[in-house]
Amino acid sequence: MKSAIFLLTVLSATICLNAAEPILEWNYETWKRNQSVSQNGQVSIYGVPAKKDGVNGSTGVICGDKARVQIAFFTQCQDWKEFTWEMKFKLDDKVDSRQGNALFCYGKHSWDRAQFLLWITPKQQLEGRFTLNIDGKKATVSATSSPLKFNSRQYYTVRVASGSGSAMKIWLDGRLVAIREKKSFGFNDLVCKSPKWYPLLAIGHDLANLEKVYRPLMGIVDEIKLWNTFEEPTLNEKLTSVATAGDHLLLKQGSRASTGKFSVLDRPGQALGSFIRPEQKFLDAAAHAEIELTDKDLIVSFHCPVADGMRPEKSRKQMWSGELVEFFFRPSPEKTEYFQYAVNLTGLFESFRWTSRGNADSGFKSSSTFEVADESRKWTAVMRIPRKEIGLEQIKSGQTVTMNFTRTGATGGGQSTWSSVGSNFHDIDCFRTVVFESRKDALRDELKKSRMEFEKIECTTEEKAKVAKELDKLAVMIEKNGNDSSMFNGFRRLINGMQARYTSLRFASIPALIWTQPFPWGNDIQVSSLSSKTEKISLVLPQNSYTFTSFVFSNLTEKPFLGQLKCFPATRREKKLIYNTFNDSLWSDGKHQQLPVYRNAVFFEAIPKETASGSTIYDPMSPLPMNTLIRAAGKESKQLWLRFSSEGMTPGLHKYILYLKPSCAGFQVQEIELNVDIRPVDCSGIKLDSGHYTSIYQHGAKEGLIRFLAEKQNNLIYTGCFGQRSLDIYPEVDKQGNVLRFNDYKQIDDMIDKTIRNGIAKTHIKLWCFLELASYGLARNGKGQLPYNSLEWKKAFKAFLADFTGHLEKKYGIGKDRIVFYPVDEPSGDINDPKSRMYQAYLQGTIIKEAGKDYRTMVNPLPDVLRDFAKKKSDLTKLLDVYDIIELYRPGITPAIAKWAKESGKTIWTYGIYATTVQPDVYRREYWQSLRDGFTEVITYWHLESHAGGDGFNPQDGTTSRADYGSIYADLNQGTVLSSRRHEAHDLGREDFRLAEYCRRLLKKKNNPSLTAKFDMIIKKAAGGNMEDMEKARLELLQLAEALQQQMVLLR
Repeated sequence: MKSAIFLLTVLSATICLNAAEPILEWNYETWKRNQSVSQNGQVSIYGVPAKKDGVNGSTGVICGDKARVQIAFFTQCQDWKEFTWEMKFKLDDKVDSRQGNALFCYGKHSWDRAQFLLWITPKQQLEGRFTLNIDGKKATVSATSSPLKFNSRQYYTVRVASGSGSAMKIWLDGRLVAIREKKSFGFNDLVCKSPKWYPLLAIGHDLANLEKVYRPLMGIVDEIKLWNTFEEPTLNEKLTSVATAGDHLLLKQGSRASTGKFSVLDRPGQALGSFIRPEQKFLDAAAHAEIELTDKDLIVSFHCPVADGMRPEKSRKQMWSGELVEFFFRPSPEKTEYFQYAVNLTGLFESFRWTSRGNADSGFKSSSTFEVADESRKWTAVMRIPRKEIGLEQIKSGQTVTMNFTRTGATGGGQSTWSSVGSNFHDIDCFRTVVFESRKDALRDELKKSRMEFEKIECTTEEKAKVAKELDKLAVMIEKNGNDSSMFNGFRRLINGMQARYTSLRFASIPALIWTQPFPWGNDIQVSSLSSKTEKISLVLPQNSYTFTSFVFSNLTEKPFLGQLKCFPATRREKKLIYNTFNDSLWSDGKHQQLPVYRNAVFFEAIPKETASGSTIYDPMSPLPMNTLIRAAGKESKQLWLRFSSEGMTPGLHKYILYLKPSCAGFQVQEIELNVDIRPVDCSGIKLDSGHYTSIYQHGAKEGLIRFLAEKQNNLIYTGCFGQRSLDIYPEVDKQGNVLRFNDYKQIDDMIDKTIRNGIAKTHIKLWCFLELASYGLARNGKGQLPYNSLEWKKAFKAFLADFTGHLEKKYGIGKDRIVFYPVDEPSGDINDPKSRMYQAYLQGTIIKEAGKDYRTMVNPLPDVLRDFAKKKSDLTKLLDVYDIIELYRPGITPAIAKWAKESGKTIWTYGIYATTVQPDVYRREYWQSLRDGFTEVITYWHLESHAGGDGFNPQDGTTSRADYGSIYADLNQGTVLSSRRHEAHDLGREDFRLAEYCRRLLKKKNNPSLTAKFDMIIKKAAGGNMEDMEKARLELLQLAEALQQQMVLLR
């Protein structure tokens, strides 16, 4: 994982080739009465053996929460001034997000009074920490890594070395991940009188709490080594620190490569939030895949054994049900484009080209072929994919791509995967590498690129020579061992790790840096030698609008940082009236009207959040405390966002300074020039509708959450489902369908009143009412009152509609044209089959229209209906008879569907079903796509705040699903909320739509074929582009708007 904390060094100045012999070593191969004796026969460790579960199928030791693995009276190392400890370990599950996982602990006294601990923190950092707090002596000495990625059931090699008064270093799989350059401790510095049983050496738990197995590793440990010297890993140890078989593939034309068995994932259990480990029969029946490269095709073969006692499920109704396999192909690890191919046991198949996660190329047509064979105890699938289709027409020796192979279905234990993506099969950054023709050529290419970057670094001649020597040694080793499969990933780690060395050289004298990412909406905030100080930010926007810009603050020191960031007028810097007048308002006269209202500049920190696959995304957006305060631990980077609003500002160029004032010694003031160009275009008169699938308006409608929605201009209130206990709204009726007593509609009124109170004009409010009439129509207190669709039921329902809409008209002036009834969710099936939801959709739409033709109705066909558009077109067309609004699943909209929808004459909304891992640009791009397709601005998605387990921060919770869909992070009990980058990207898309609509209205007033063609071209490019393309299109629209305004002036 690309980390947020920059690493100081990667290779020692002198690469050592010969390893010193450890003083003590355990490999657990010889057990007797749960006892393992060190190789020299001196020291025994007790524990429960993990037979065949150690490294490469050997025996390890179980380190769980039931029994301690430790040695008492371990006096051998108590006076050592230096030491090195190495171990191999694997976790049973994810890192404990509450208390972390201990690896090794050496204690000279109890209760954390005098001990050393090597552990994985809750943030997935590796940390070595000495603690001394006894007899008046108090000290804490530590070295901490950036957040790392630890997959369950995967072995890692960790090494820590420390010396009294010198350095402490920690390596993971041969890569230096943490360093304290000086003033560290040795075991000799833990000066105290040890009580009985001490010193203690503990493996897989922390000695700070004696009442239980504290901070257990919950995993397996193997191959422990201990030295009484400071031992950095040799080059050979770095290259082979962890077995890499199966981590990558080598594919030569005319030959085959095999993945080995897939990893079978845990599946949801019955208990809330529980997950079940796969039984041995599923591990034995794990699938594997083979790939073959011919002159014209890439052939992918899946082999799927059927577990004992299981029978394959065949279903021709649904592509994504039953047994299926998928192949994912990413042509370039540096781009977001990838391909997905899937086939199920019955032979149904799908193919996609994704320009980025969640953005399917609707024009993609695959020429691939698929074959499926169902044998007695296994089934196979073969995909034949044209090389031209996936960009493999010409292949260079050493070229690398990334791929993944997955299987889904009960006969294989649920989900399984070759790459470590978890249940998020679209996590393209976790796909594994495939090398074409030659590993050595691939390593040569990577080292060449690394050298080119190094040559750009300015540093002392001595340092330059040291690094050049290391690169030369790497080149020699690659020429000698570059084709060795066991060393390939080790070489790549060393080459990639040189990046941190370059960075430390470039920024050796700089305590902190503010810089801008190459891809601001991405998740790589690792400062590199290519990073440079952000000197100036330029923003261009219309009046009464807003935009976002981002930058990264990197603390390059070991000490924590605290400081304040604030936007000041440039004149204050000129007059030197900032540092000592940080919170003073100095003027407001007309001469300085360019000065900001401070609410116009709002700062956020993007919070790191773990995904189900273990990668990190910077998605939640937390406002800075006081709108100024930045906090960063040593070596930590923070992705910061500025939301700048032009509300109330006059057109023209406004000059400001972003001023970072440190609160800690050793850091300097940093300034960024901010130029804001407000163009004379005001789109605030363009009122757009906006709504979301959300539960916020229900269950008491917390004021803080309603305020958030109002600030986001959410005027379309999603009421939830009428007739459910949470929205008991229907009247009391008798058996003849007569209404005995209407509801007072207090719940609906409360939603509207709070929305008005928080800033949405009453004249702009609309309602979106979910019904599901077959299940909840006329239900009262959770129970139905009349037989659904009977004459009596229709009579009562008609009376309800009239009273409900009449109430809204009378109290709020909300007419029927501002109320949308949504009777059936995602209907599918045959419209003529009474058992199908498509039939119900038509029936319920008819019921509403029979009650009154001016009632507005909305339907959202199931995505599968769009996939089978040619066959389902007649059913969809029939729905037009009784529905005013068609909400289409955006990823499933093809050009043919878009054409049909536009020609239908109906109002078209769109929606998506997205998880937290979807890229922000997907949310923004949907507005440009609706502009291109001639649809309206109402763009929704499932869901605004719904997360598995009710917690969007934890990717592992949930029952039947772990999917986190919400674009915000809300606590419905407390009424508190954080936005996200995805949600803000969605809102930026609405601002884009507003500007486009402004241009479109001007074009309608005066036809100009040239400017109309330019408008259409801007929209088309943005609809297929990335975030950078969309931002460029926004600026082009702004220029077009000015040109159109000028045209209107000339016409007067």
